[in-house]
Amino acid sequence: MELRNPEGGMVRGEILLDKEWQLNGALTGSISIVEGGVLRMNGATSQDVVQEAGDSHIRGAVGEDAVVFGGSMKIDGAIGSELIIRGGSVILNGAVGGDVVIEDGELAVRGSIGGDLTQSGGTTSIAKNSRIGGDVTVDGGTFHLAGIVGGDFDVNSGQVSVAPTARVKGDCTMQGKEMELHDLPEMPAMPAQPEMPVPPAPKAPRAPLATVAETAERAEPVERVASIEPECSVDPAHVVDTVSDEEDADA
Repeated sequence: MELRNPEGGMVRGEILLDKEWQLNGALTGSISIVEGGVLRMNGATSQDVVQEAGDSHIRGAVGEDAVVFGGSMKIDGAIGSELIIRGGSVILNGAVGGDVVIEDGELAVRGSIGGDLTQSGGTTSIAKNSRIGGDVTVDGGTFHLAGIVGGDFDVNSGQVSVAPTARVKGDCTMQGKEMELHDLPEMPAMPAQPEMPVPPAPKAPRAPLATVAETAERAEPVERVASIEPECSVDPAHVVDTVSDEEDADA
């Protein structure tokens, strides 16, 4: 069975969801998702979303906290206060206004976190260009950092690796010892893909050279150009023999 409010509008009360439901409007209450529940939230709820199991896709806004015990949650919208993960898997493409706490499960951050991030277990990956506004504290689990931390980065235990794109604006400490970010182990590089051999392009067959006789046969005939007469001609009768005139004067 699928519950919908396709016209949007206001829904009041607490929702216990064990089936599929699409919220297009607004809910003045909280939503609890249990086994078999599927939430497609395009609208907004004024309170919490608590997921014990099932699946949810939040495109709208959660007014307070989102708490995940199991199942999978994808957040393209906004969480007004805190995101608490105690199991399951969460993909954050949108924004969390407050803090994020990871006790177990998996978190992939591709958006932004306004407050602090604290991890005591599980696995967290902060993608390139993602931003955490406050401090990051790692007390266990696996943590990969490729984004930006606006506060301090403290590692007390667990497995931590950083990428060349990671940035920390505050201090970096590992087990109480202050260190530079580049001193932390880098993420293992992806193995290079073998280059595929490129076959040589087939050579076009050369045309046989033409003989002189064949070339002469294919040549276009050249028209003969008639001789051009000069535009001005001189009448011999008007030529003055200057040498003869000088000889006559001497005589």
